[in-house]
Amino acid sequence: MNWRSKKLITLAIIVLVLPFVTFISLQMKNAAAEEPPAVTIIDVVINPDYSLEVNVEITLPGFNYDYYTETLQLYLNQSIATILANDYSTANASKTLTRQDDETFATNILSPILTQGSHDDSAYYNITVVAITNTDIKSTPTEWGKYVFIDTELPVMSFLKPNSPLEKVWGIYPVTVEVFDDSNLSLIEFYIDSDLRYSITAPTPGQTHFKWNWICSADSRGQHTIKVKAVDDTPAKNTEEIAFTVEVVGPEFAYRESVPPTIDFNDTLTLNATMLVSNATLSIDTVILHYAIDGVWTNYTIADINLDNYLFNFSFPTYPIGTNITWEFIVNNTEGQYHVFRDKNLKYWSVFSVHWDHWKPTVKVFYDKQLTVGEIVGVNVNVTEQSDVDKCLIYYRISDGSWKSDNMTLTQVAPPQPKNETWLYFGYNFTETLEVFSQLQFYVWVNDSGGNVRQLDNNNDYYTITIIPDDLLAPNITILSIPETLKAYQNVTVTVQIEDASNLTSVKLYYTINGEQFSVAMQKTDVNTWSASFILRASTGDKVKIWVEATDEYYNTGITTVHQFDVVSNKEGIKHNNFLILLMLLVLLIAPIVVSLLIIRPQK
Repeated sequence: MNWRSKKLITLAIIVLVLPFVTFISLQMKNAAAEEPPAVTIIDVVINPDYSLEVNVEITLPGFNYDYYTETLQLYLNQSIATILANDYSTANASKTLTRQDDETFATNILSPILTQGSHDDSAYYNITVVAITNTDIKSTPTEWGKYVFIDTELPVMSFLKPNSPLEKVWGIYPVTVEVFDDSNLSLIEFYIDSDLRYSITAPTPGQTHFKWNWICSADSRGQHTIKVKAVDDTPAKNTEEIAFTVEVVGPEFAYRESVPPTIDFNDTLTLNATMLVSNATLSIDTVILHYAIDGVWTNYTIADINLDNYLFNFSFPTYPIGTNITWEFIVNNTEGQYHVFRDKNLKYWSVFSVHWDHWKPTVKVFYDKQLTVGEIVGVNVNVTEQSDVDKCLIYYRISDGSWKSDNMTLTQVAPPQPKNETWLYFGYNFTETLEVFSQLQFYVWVNDSGGNVRQLDNNNDYYTITIIPDDLLAPNITILSIPETLKAYQNVTVTVQIEDASNLTSVKLYYTINGEQFSVAMQKTDVNTWSASFILRASTGDKVKIWVEATDEYYNTGITTVHQFDVVSNKEGIKHNNFLILLMLLVLLIAPIVVSLLIIRPQK
């Protein structure tokens, strides 16, 4: 048997045996893969619609494309023994899964809505899940291990106060309710008619009594409905509300003149008010002014009341600047029905004693935006003011350093103007050493004796003074010597003369060879003379450019004209083109001779 026959036989055997080996391998793989899934419950979420979302992770050992988890089943309040006894047929919910691409994956399953059928009442639920493969292999039933409480009940509410129909209310009335719920409460709201007046969010767990002090004087006399709403702390936010109708009675109050926001420190605050009664047979008994001067409270009974129209007034004495006067009125009728009267936000009325000058100073800032180094740096301010200026401050920083402040100096006072205004002139000179190119930022603060403040800060961008050099001219460079032509590997020397008012910090000779740039530092050889040399590492025909740049201490830079060259040969006599012609002539002469010698060479 030759080698070709042996090769054909071997190939035939491989072709015949390969399908059987593949089939047996796949069967062994499938057989090994048929193991039960492992299931872990990650979390259980209670949904607002009273259903449960159970999140699980499933792992199928030996997973392959044809063997996968197909079904996830959920059991509520069933023991594992019950599930097994019923052959897994009593699931409360079932979810079909598609073929998975991973051995381990996460999914979820929803329970039925647990407020229907036999689940009407609040209850605790135990949760069990089972995963089933497409070959009907089932996981071991997995329990959550915790009971989940589904609260389907509304809060139970009742009024403690008021407690009788159409109860008469006045003053600061304590509306009180009692609320019970199987879960904690998240919100209690108190309404008058449809107007929300007070809320209690996240009450203390276990709290059952809730109170709101209703200041009845803010509402019209007559019938009103008190409504209280309670919301429990469940995803469903079970909500209940109750209502009670009452009658607001008692005197009414109004100012005849509005209360000013401030008073001048040398003026008195006078309160002019009038009282009304809700019943013509009742009359005002007492009016008490409850007031505080800078937080110290006292009561004053107003005796001088015009009983014909119930008009009265009260004047506070004058107080120093900055005094805070705070007050409320307490009015009682002959039936003992009183009311506490405050502002429209049910806060105490409050007035500050201030300076008579209520106008902010008018300020103008004058300064030079650029100054040369060494010059005096100063800022001037003109202030137009009705009263004295207590402070004129300048705040400044240098080159983004820390902020500093100082008093500006009053330099001149102009006579009062027709509007009773005084012109004041302030100035400030900086004593710090300001280096060239540094920046000084500043703003101005003016405070008058009335506490009125004016800050000028250039619209939050600050005013800026820049210190510039006294020399703004670039160095003047004159080339004294430079070669007229350049040869390969020539020692090139360039000499320049430089005129500049400042110190030079850099003088360099620059040159390029076919665009590639090089530089050489030039050396000072005389008062204003600089020189530099270099070896020109170039070939015949290369393009060369040469120029000089000089920079002074203020970064002013001077540049000479760029000199351009074509590098010439450093050999004398025959040029490249003539040499080629001569070479061709020699070839034409020698070639016929060589051919002739070959022809006349003796043959062997």
